[in-house]
Amino acid sequence: MPRKQARPRRGRPNARGPSLAFAPGEAVLVGGGPGDGGLLTVRGASYLRACDVVIARASSFPEGLRSHLGPSAQVERVGRRSPRRGGGGDEEEEEALLARIVARLAFHARAGRRVVYWASGDPFVDDQGYEIVARAAEKGLSLAVVPGVPTFAAAPTLAGIPLLLPGISEEFALLLPPPDPSARARRRFLERVRQGYDLGRTLLVPLRSEETPSLLAAMMRSVPRTVNAALIGETGTDRGWVLRASLRLMALETPRRRLHGDLLLVVGPVAGSGIRSKGRR
Repeated sequence: MPRKQARPRRGRPNARGPSLAFAPGEAVLVGGGPGDGGLLTVRGASYLRACDVVIARASSFPEGLRSHLGPSAQVERVGRRSPRRGGGGDEEEEEALLARIVARLAFHARAGRRVVYWASGDPFVDDQGYEIVARAAEKGLSLAVVPGVPTFAAAPTLAGIPLLLPGISEEFALLLPPPDPSARARRRFLERVRQGYDLGRTLLVPLRSEETPSLLAAMMRSVPRTVNAALIGETGTDRGWVLRASLRLMALETPRRRLHGDLLLVVGPVAGSGIRSKGRR
């Protein structure tokens, strides 16, 4: 007797396409991965095809992802296209942005639309997805979450840099630069850099382009200037690039370059790896 085909579970699109279980009035956080649509998960792509509205930070939604949307879907960008970091009002600006994102999610869901909040990388790693989920719950809105490939993991792989390599790199640490520009916050960050390096860890530091020269110069007070470093930009796109040098030479070189967007700094022996990936970087 032939077996019956299992029905897709509610709220979970299957691999062949969007499921009608993404009902009107539901909202989902989708991790977009580090770059173009080729690095988006199948489940994330299914939700994008089925949604009515995509809400995204204005600075992060790639135009290339529109090919994954249905013909009637709308994209609503929120916030600045070039967000500032290090300014005195950044914390208040981010607080206002989160409130607006949650308000727009709630507005569209209550209007009966299928709504997606698109986050670059992974919602809980590269974005403040957990904060959005918590705030939405306070408004009575339950959000499903679709994981995405986090940028800190994808960028080194696409650049041919192994984060874990027996006998060379057996631990790695992700260190976030302080959003607070105070000298005290900078000292705490540099102490974490020193401790991580002393423990033999490969260090991963997400950076904004405008803060890169000053942070590189500061880091040389915590780790040897001759340590291998790699700076990775425009991950997952045809324009992806990798700059490999000692930390000292990189600190001298970056002010001369027109850097832009989000970057990832890798510090440690594997950063000078000669492996080259054939995929997009």
